Amino acid sequence: AVAGNSIVTDPACVAFDWSGLSVTVTMTGCTLEATGMPVDGALTLAVTIKPPTFSMSFGALSIGDAAIDGGVTMSFSGGDPPIISTDADLSCTTASGETHLTLTDLTTSASATFIGVSGGGTIESATLNAALTLDGVTWVIPDRCPSAGLLVVDEAGDFPPVTVTFLPTTPDDGVVQVQRGGLPPGTTTLAFCTEG
Repeated sequence: AVAGNSIVTDPACVAFDWSGLSVTVTMTGCTLEATGMPVDGALTLAVTIKPPTFSMSFGALSIGDAAIDGGVTMSFSGGDPPIISTDADLSCTTASGETHLTLTDLTTSASATFIGVSGGGTIESATLNAALTLDGVTWVIPDRCPSAGLLVVDEAGDFPPVTVTFLPTTPDDGVVQVQRGGLPPGTTTLAFCTEG
């Protein structure tokens, strides 16, 4: 509930528990004002000053028919450009099943002209069970797609990993290089890179 501009229809359904630079917001039997969807569960936000860290955790938070559990921690380091390191362990359950996502040391650096991402993680769902690695993936702002770096998708089982290489021309033509295991590389076009 936000005074004057409530997020939920009845602010009495929200409880706040403060502890230093941490707050837990617990919603019981709430309804989102904007959508009319039911919302229940807890969300905890915490900040530390040294080192600068922001964390968010979900405790059986359900919105409509979706539920989310787990948390995300972002650590900020100085430098030019500054670097954000993200770790996450999240589970989201919907009518179509559960998806579990982890991120490990996902580093992001950004300036007014570019965004760079490296790191790893996993995704597990009914349709995909894979380890993901990003290596030097770089977007030039305002391009829709990266112009450098690798995305490696290593599916569970006996499937060889797939490596997607973003090319300097990818933002213009959507073409990326794709290689599965030791097979010769080929190309494919990502249409969303060039859609206006």
